[in-house]
Amino acid sequence: MIRYVVDSSSLMKFEDQFPKDILPSLWDEVYKLFEECKAFSVRAVYEELEDSQGYGVIIKIISEN
Repeated sequence: MIRYVVDSSSLMKFEDQFPKDILPSLWDEVYKLFEECKAFSVRAVYEELEDSQGYGVIIKIISEN
Protein backbone atom coordinates (compact mmCIF):
# COMPACT_ATOMS: atom_id res chain seq x y z
CA MET A 1 0.00 0.00 0.00
CA ILE A 2 1.25 3.48 -0.84
CA ARG A 3 1.34 5.90 2.10
CA TYR A 4 2.13 9.60 2.16
CA VAL A 5 3.94 11.47 4.92
CA VAL A 6 2.82 15.09 4.81
CA ASP A 7 4.68 18.08 6.22
CA SER A 8 3.23 21.34 7.52
CA SER A 9 4.25 23.52 4.57
CA SER A 10 2.44 21.34 2.04
CA LEU A 11 -0.70 21.23 4.19
CA MET A 12 -0.65 25.02 4.69
CA LYS A 13 -0.17 25.67 0.99
CA PHE A 14 -2.93 23.20 0.12
CA GLU A 15 -5.42 24.89 2.45
CA ASP A 16 -4.41 28.35 1.18
CA GLN A 17 -4.73 27.47 -2.50
CA PHE A 18 -7.69 25.10 -2.42
CA PRO A 19 -10.32 26.44 0.02
CA LYS A 20 -12.81 23.85 1.23
CA ASP A 21 -15.80 26.05 0.45
CA ILE A 22 -14.73 26.19 -3.21
CA LEU A 23 -13.50 22.59 -3.66
CA PRO A 24 -15.37 20.43 -1.15
CA SER A 25 -14.99 17.20 -3.16
CA LEU A 26 -11.20 17.60 -3.19
CA TRP A 27 -11.24 17.99 0.60
CA ASP A 28 -13.41 14.88 0.89
CA GLU A 29 -10.66 12.94 -0.88
CA VAL A 30 -7.97 14.39 1.41
CA TYR A 31 -10.07 13.42 4.43
CA LYS A 32 -10.35 9.87 3.07
CA LEU A 33 -6.57 9.62 2.67
CA PHE A 34 -6.07 10.45 6.34
CA GLU A 35 -9.01 8.34 7.48
CA GLU A 36 -7.69 5.28 5.60
CA CYS A 37 -4.15 5.91 6.94
CA LYS A 38 -2.84 6.46 3.43
CA ALA A 39 -1.70 9.94 4.48
CA PHE A 40 -0.32 10.85 7.87
CA SER A 41 1.92 13.30 9.63
CA VAL A 42 3.82 13.64 12.86
CA ARG A 43 2.71 15.45 16.02
CA ALA A 44 5.18 18.30 15.38
CA VAL A 45 3.29 19.15 12.18
CA TYR A 46 0.00 19.26 14.06
CA GLU A 47 1.52 21.55 16.67
CA GLU A 48 3.01 23.84 14.03
CA LEU A 49 -0.36 24.14 12.30
CA GLU A 50 -2.02 24.97 15.61
CA ASP A 51 0.57 27.66 16.31
CA SER A 52 0.19 29.14 12.83
CA GLN A 53 -3.56 29.78 13.21
CA GLY A 54 -5.87 29.94 10.23
CA TYR A 55 -5.55 26.30 9.24
CA GLY A 56 -8.65 24.95 10.93
CA VAL A 57 -9.79 22.65 8.14
CA ILE A 58 -6.58 20.66 7.96
CA ILE A 59 -6.17 20.64 11.75
CA LYS A 60 -9.63 19.12 12.05
CA ILE A 61 -8.80 16.41 9.50
CA ILE A 62 -5.55 15.50 11.23
CA SER A 63 -7.00 15.54 14.75
CA GLU A 64 -9.93 13.30 13.79
CA ASN A 65 -7.66 10.69 12.28
